Amino acid sequence: MTEHAVGTARNILRNSAAMFLVGIFAKGMGLVIAVLVARFLGPSATGLFALLFSIAVLCETLTTLGVPDALVREIAARPESGGHLIRTAVKIVLVVSILPTVAFLVASFWFEAGDPTRSSLRVLSVSTPVAALFTIASAALQGLERMFLLTWITFVTRVVSLVWLFYALWQGGHVESAFVSRLVFQLGAVVILLPILWRYPDVRSADSGVRNLLFRSFPFALNKILNDLVMRMPALILPAILGLAKSGLFDAAERARNAVAMAMQATMLGMMPALARNFSDTGERSGQLISYSAKYVAICIGLVATGIAVLASWIIRLLYGDHFVAAILPLQILVWAQVVIAVDAVLRQTMMAARHEYSAVRRTLMGLIVQFGVIVLAARPLGLVGVSVGMLLAAIVLLSVDVAFVHRRVASLRTGSAVVAPLSASLLIGTALALIDYDDLFMRTVVAVAGWALAFVFLRLIPREELAILQRIVVARRAQSPTKG
Repeated sequence: MTEHAVGTARNILRNSAAMFLVGIFAKGMGLVIAVLVARFLGPSATGLFALLFSIAVLCETLTTLGVPDALVREIAARPESGGHLIRTAVKIVLVVSILPTVAFLVASFWFEAGDPTRSSLRVLSVSTPVAALFTIASAALQGLERMFLLTWITFVTRVVSLVWLFYALWQGGHVESAFVSRLVFQLGAVVILLPILWRYPDVRSADSGVRNLLFRSFPFALNKILNDLVMRMPALILPAILGLAKSGLFDAAERARNAVAMAMQATMLGMMPALARNFSDTGERSGQLISYSAKYVAICIGLVATGIAVLASWIIRLLYGDHFVAAILPLQILVWAQVVIAVDAVLRQTMMAARHEYSAVRRTLMGLIVQFGVIVLAARPLGLVGVSVGMLLAAIVLLSVDVAFVHRRVASLRTGSAVVAPLSASLLIGTALALIDYDDLFMRTVVAVAGWALAFVFLRLIPREELAILQRIVVARRAQSPTKG
C-alpha cells in the first residue's frame, strides 16, 4: 500500500473515531433524556416528548435542505472556499427556518395556558433556527477535519444541558424542560463554534454561491429525509397495527438500538472528507478504499452490537424495568440489522462521493418501501419478533442490491472479505446469543468472545498484511504527535 493510501486510511480512522465519539455523546445523552423524562414524568409525558421530538427532528431535516452533508463534501474538496461556503450555508438555513419557527409558534396557541404542549412548542419555535446553525457548524468542522474540537465542545455542552435538565425535573419541571435542555446544548455549542468558523477568509469560488450549494445539497436532502422516515417508520405504523402497548415495547428496543445507529451515522460522516478527495481524483485505489472501509465498519459496529446483544436483558431492565422484558429479543435482532445497515451506509456514502447521488436516493426510497411492506405484513401474524426479523432480512436484501451497483458502476469490491465474511461472523454470533438464556451472562460472554476469536482466525478477518498496514498507521500517527519535554 502506498504512503498516500496509508495517509488516507489514517485520516478516515481519525475522523471516524472522533465522529464515533460525537455520535455516542449524542445518542447516549439523548437516551438519558428519554429515561429521565420517563422516570420523572411517566409514560404519558414520555409519549408527548417522543411525538414532539420526532416532529422537531423532521422539521430540522427539512430546514437544513441537505446543506450540511453537501457542505462536508464541498469544504473537504475545496478548503480554500470554506469561509464563503459556511456563510452561504448559514444564510440558507436561517431563511428557511423562518417557516417552521412561525408554524410552531402558531400551533402553540391551539393549547391552553399551562399545557406542557403549548410551552414545548414555543421552545421549539426558538430552538429550530439554533438547531439549524448547530448542524451547519458541525458540518463545517467535519469538512475542515477539526473533529476533536467538535468532540470536546459537544461533550461539554451536552453535560451542562443534562445537569440543567435533571435539576429542572427535580424541581417539578415538565416535558418542556427536555426541549429547553436541548436548546441549552445547541445554543452553547453555536456560541462557541460560529465565531471560530467566521474567522475563515471569505474567498468566493466561482461555484460556491447559494444556487450552486442548494443544487448540490438537494440529493442529500432527499436522502436525509427518506432516512429519517425509515428510522421512524415503526413508531408511525405499529400503533395502528399492534396498539400502543406493543409499540412502546418496540420503541424501547429501538431507542437502545439507535445508540449503534447514531454511532454508525457519525462514522459515515467521518469518512466523507477522505472519500470526497479520493473520488475527485482518478485511480485504481477506490475499490481498495471502499472494501477496507466496509470491512472495518462491519467489524467495529459488529463488536459494539455484540456488547449490546450480550447485555440486552440488563440494558432493558435497567433503563425501563421488568415490564419491558418482551423488548429483549427484538433488541438483539435489531442491533444485528444495524450492522448490515452500517455496511450499506458505507456504500451509500461511496455513491454520494462518486457523484451517484440520485442512485443513493432511489435506493433509500426502495428501503423505505420495503420496510413499510415488511412491517405491515409481519406485524400482526408474527408480532414484534417477526417485525425485527423482517427488518433484518430487508436490510440484507438492500445491501445485496447496493453491493452489485457499486461493484458494477463505481469500483471493483472485494465482496467476500469486505462484506460476506464480517457480516457472516456477526449474524452467526447473533444467532447463537439469541438461543442462550438472557440472564446467563457468563455463557453469553464466552460465546461472544469465542465466536469472534474463531471468526478472526478461520475467516481471516484481518490478515497479516493488513495488521502491518494498521501498525504503519499507528506509528505514523505517533510520529505526528508533539514530543514531550
